[in-house]
Amino acid sequence: GELRIYQEHLFSRVVKAYLLETIEKNNLRDMSPNLVVAIPQHQAHEIGALIAAAYAASDGWKVTYLSPNLPAEEIIAGSIKLDAKVIVISIVYSDDPLLIKKDLLRFGAALSKDTKIVVGGESAELHKSTIDEIGGIMAGSFSDYREIIAGLRQGYVNKFYN
Repeated sequence: GELRIYQEHLFSRVVKAYLLETIEKNNLRDMSPNLVVAIPQHQAHEIGALIAAAYAASDGWKVTYLSPNLPAEEIIAGSIKLDAKVIVISIVYSDDPLLIKKDLLRFGAALSKDTKIVVGGESAELHKSTIDEIGGIMAGSFSDYREIIAGLRQGYVNKFYN
């Protein structure tokens, strides 16, 4: 209640620039597995997704950040084109739970079973049954997320080199 809206937006812009720079600085690994971070349609908040992307890049993933408010079909097309091994979906608001459910079901139906779908954000828990239905992984916290992607990367590296 002490900050004005313009101050929040200014702060968000500065943090976003820092996180994008962190992603680019750590995103130089040609042999690294691909990880896509996306924010579905009608979801505008991106700081959490950017933190997830920056962490993945610093953990050895080749990260592509697709920005907020993307239709499911575009997230799917980009993920397939980039041969993503993991797609991280950030859901902050659940104003239209049916739309989010439909998007999650589209991801599950359209993506290879070898592509892991990790869903996080403040509203992820509300969609746990759908995440389970599509074989996705719910990250309930950033601590969970770090463990999940570290484990997925280790599994991918072991599979690649064995």
